[in-house]
Amino acid sequence: MVHQMIRSSYGHPLLLKQEDIGINGWAIENRIYAENPYKNFGMPSIGRLHCYKEPSDIEGVRCDSGIEEGSEISMYYDAMICKLTTYGKDRNDAIEKSIDALDNYAIRGVTHNIPLLRDILTEPTFLSGTFTTNYLPEVYPEGFQGHQLTKADSENLISMAAAFHAMEQSRLSSNESSTLDLTAMLLDEQIPLTISKNESGFKIQFEDKEMNVKGGFSQWDKVCKIETDHGTETVQLINKTFDDIFRIRYKGTAFDVALVPSHIVKFKKFMKEKPKLNVDKVIIAPMPGTVKSVSVEVGQTIGEGMECCVLEAMKMQNSLKIGATGTIKTVHVKPGDTVQADQVLVELE
Repeated sequence: MVHQMIRSSYGHPLLLKQEDIGINGWAIENRIYAENPYKNFGMPSIGRLHCYKEPSDIEGVRCDSGIEEGSEISMYYDAMICKLTTYGKDRNDAIEKSIDALDNYAIRGVTHNIPLLRDILTEPTFLSGTFTTNYLPEVYPEGFQGHQLTKADSENLISMAAAFHAMEQSRLSSNESSTLDLTAMLLDEQIPLTISKNESGFKIQFEDKEMNVKGGFSQWDKVCKIETDHGTETVQLINKTFDDIFRIRYKGTAFDVALVPSHIVKFKKFMKEKPKLNVDKVIIAPMPGTVKSVSVEVGQTIGEGMECCVLEAMKMQNSLKIGATGTIKTVHVKPGDTVQADQVLVELE
């Protein structure tokens, strides 16, 4: 039962029951922002929305937004895209509708916070209803890492990517009964599989089990409802590269599934990995913005934690500090410069 505390004209608190104030059901609001939730839970993102589809056709869902497909999210204004509100008969119903709405929300062209919002809606502490304003650092002490895949999730993702791959190959080949021997690469795993067509769609044979994916969806759909042996999933094929890496949004998070012909996998060990940048010795722009000030110069010796420059973005000023002690090798920017996210601003020797 819902109760609400209000104050009378004399200042005394009054306890009202749900039926007394006409409250019926539960509503949850998700604020959709053009932000990168993997950077400090929400560094702003900018860009043009080359794909935008709100889930406003779902019953009990309301979208309050001021943008449309083709709109541009700039560094000069607030990064909010939409207030997504769902209504249900109780809290659990409102949560389920929120999850459904977020899965059906297609936004491409900017990084957004749907992965984090979607994950929170399934997180045990949030579901318990008992949490504090310190929720994010308590639940995600290492920062948000995206949806954590279970074995069933991995099987779903790989099977759906394989189905997308088979659909594309069928357009390029007249051999309808062909079987594809592939190795799927997902996160740090390499999983051999065979995919072929069956009466209802596709059959994916793993080393230890068989999975079936029902047809009836298209790789051109902005949002796909796909039925596997684990149930029906709502996914989005964000893009596919020329070397068969399928980027699929699944349970809010975008995952890369690479599908490589099995006879080629053995050559992967000869491919050199790109050297990783030592982030302690550089200042990298965490977001697009304008450089307000630069406090170091080439040849200057500085200590760890010293401020090197200040970046202004989305009406906020951000102090950028170095992570090591050393001598300034290069300063790539000056006050007034406009920079992009991940651009190197200052380097140590």
